[in-house]
Amino acid sequence: MAEKMMHRFMEMASSGASPEAITILFTPDAYVLPTLWTEGTTPADVLAYFDYFLIPGRAGKFRTMRNIPLGPKSQMVTGLWDWWVGTPGDASYSRAQARYTAVVVQTPNDGPRIKHLHSSLDPQAGM
Repeated sequence: MAEKMMHRFMEMASSGASPEAITILFTPDAYVLPTLWTEGTTPADVLAYFDYFLIPGRAGKFRTMRNIPLGPKSQMVTGLWDWWVGTPGDASYSRAQARYTAVVVQTPNDGPRIKHLHSSLDPQAGM
């Protein structure tokens, strides 16, 4: 459940999906603590973050993913991912290596949704 949801998230975030489309993947009470933004504790906060984050040329890829069951209707997914910004070959093209943790829950009416997402730059990247 959680791995499938995170792959859906990555596919949408890397394909130019709108911030509104991305936020549908989250529960209304989701908590988002991303690398390059302040915490998001409301649906409006989460929307504002993805409005900022989803810029043209943004693409991501999972390097590792580990699924940890938390209960019958919740799972945690954690690992490493990379995000690219810009056009390959341009001087502005860059990659951010980061780690992430997400909690995905099975909701009664909407199926799996992301309840928590945290990401931070990988301190060992480039070492």
